[in-house]
Amino acid sequence: MKWSRLAQSVNQTLLHHALARKRDRLVLAVSGGLDSVVLLHLMLELQPAWEWELILGHIDHGLRPSADPQESAFCRALAEAHCLPYLEEKLKLMQKSAQQSAGHRGTEALARERRYAVFEKWVKDCRADALMTGHHAGDQAETILYRMLTGAGIAGLQGIPRKRGIYRRPLLDIPRSELQRYATEHDLKYCEDISNRDQRFVRNRIRHRLMPLLAELGFRNAENALAASAASLESAAETREHYTAELKAEALKKEASALRLDLVPYRRASDAVQRALLQEFFTEHLSRRQAEQLQRFILNAECGRTTRLQGRRFIKERDALICDAQSEETDPLEIKIADSATIRIPQGKLQVRAISADRALLSGDPHSACFSPKILSKTLRIRSWRDGDRMRLFGRGEYKKLSDILKDEKVPASIKKTYPLVLIDDTIVWIPGVKRSGEYILEKEDKDCVMITYTKSGENHD
Repeated sequence: MKWSRLAQSVNQTLLHHALARKRDRLVLAVSGGLDSVVLLHLMLELQPAWEWELILGHIDHGLRPSADPQESAFCRALAEAHCLPYLEEKLKLMQKSAQQSAGHRGTEALARERRYAVFEKWVKDCRADALMTGHHAGDQAETILYRMLTGAGIAGLQGIPRKRGIYRRPLLDIPRSELQRYATEHDLKYCEDISNRDQRFVRNRIRHRLMPLLAELGFRNAENALAASAASLESAAETREHYTAELKAEALKKEASALRLDLVPYRRASDAVQRALLQEFFTEHLSRRQAEQLQRFILNAECGRTTRLQGRRFIKERDALICDAQSEETDPLEIKIADSATIRIPQGKLQVRAISADRALLSGDPHSACFSPKILSKTLRIRSWRDGDRMRLFGRGEYKKLSDILKDEKVPASIKKTYPLVLIDDTIVWIPGVKRSGEYILEKEDKDCVMITYTKSGENHD
């Protein structure tokens, strides 16, 4: 059977970027909208040649009572029509509060977090090789524009990754207009999501106002151009990572309880590679501003001078920078949890406060975590990581070693021993900015909650 032109293009993308293999078991995330329905039909076109086992998965976010049941029924019918196994999950996002706060990034962030937790569970339970989504060039363009306007660096400006972990996005080079043309030519039915026109969402304002304005100004190919820029930045980032890895191997040495940066090869590297090395290997996710601060210290400080950054001491020598890796280990600290408290630790501070559950829904900050009011009057403990520590992961129910969690989240080994952990009584409930446990989660009936916010030294999350 001859493939359509679009299927041929997707086939080349799958091969060129190694997004799939022959006889893979693939979960297709289908919302019922244009992009995911076209993705499904393209994969069905290619299936006989690739011999895939396809599974259709649909998530009902529970935020649109008038539309969600119809979309779920539509996706179930799609799976039945094509004889595909079908997965469906209905999320519980505290519907009333979510509807009231529509348009806020907090709702989007919470929905995204729960959606991706379901995706990962599906892949694990089905023993699938990957999960495919229908993100296209329009999504990529909107993401790039948003991140440019919010000051993202080279990593953020790469946009939506084509391949990361279990996720594959084979339509990222394809404009929405081509998806629409394919749907028309093949007489495909799909659902129109009216929330995509709700301009209280920033992404929708970019789609419906900014992109048409760019076309009016003469940038008629802006969607493809931005997607191409993202691909170029991805290549640039890969190049930077290559040279950063070389510099790490040559210049960074571990000596007893300290890290030593050899400044001779460091000074030969480009500014961008220097900054990437400092961000990645000296401390916990150093911001660009902090990395530049450390760069200036290396450039201008006299021998023997010291500086502190994120609870670490840096010593400038003639041809080396020394980072005292054990200088600020968190001693065990505990308090009784009340409605309001501020706890100061060497790395910064933790603020505890009681807030309404409705407000908790709006918080998309990874440095804040909300817990059930059941923790009030219990003992809050803060300490460093210890051998054998485990935490029950949010949304999974399984326990995982903290050493593996920190490694997976790319927390540098040099700070692993000093990273603050939050415990309720003797149970680890949160690694600030990294992972939340499945303990003391908010229940649907909870009207209040306890929010804990972690602020690192020199930063402000208010």
